[in-house]
Amino acid sequence: MFAKAYNYQQNPVSALQAALLSFALVWLIMVMVMLAFRIQCGIPFPERWFRIHKREAAEYYELLGVKLFRWLLLNGPFRFANQGVYIGQNRSDQALERLLSKIKEAEFAHVIDAVLTLLACVIYQQLILWLLLWNLVFNIYPILLQRYHRIRIEKVLKHRTMRTLMSDH
Repeated sequence: MFAKAYNYQQNPVSALQAALLSFALVWLIMVMVMLAFRIQCGIPFPERWFRIHKREAAEYYELLGVKLFRWLLLNGPFRFANQGVYIGQNRSDQALERLLSKIKEAEFAHVIDAVLTLLACVIYQQLILWLLLWNLVFNIYPILLQRYHRIRIEKVLKHRTMRTLMSDH
């Protein structure tokens, strides 16, 4: 296998082959991480990573195009990819807390995918541009979208908590 990878590095590939190979490699990494998450549930998430910083605002993510990415995701072939990160009609605090948990899980999985894809860039240098492109589409933008959603959901939960506290007094 390593010999094939080595020979691959020596032989030039067409742009189409590079695009398809890198697409397949990114998806292979994503599937492996997804299976690892399904097998090993209860992976401890680094809470520091998930802390929303004061300077982190939904508007910044909107400037980066997460609304367009969200629309493409919801209206494209990947809308069925992870049903756990969609909210249904139930908008209770408990439902939002469950959604936040699923979003954190998805975000953490995409971070692992992104790092592994960057490592693949070191190994498959002929594919680096395509790997970076697919990494942006399938990992970086989903991370940005998850963070954008968490900011909005946490804001709603905080507002509800404040409203409840105010009505109790």
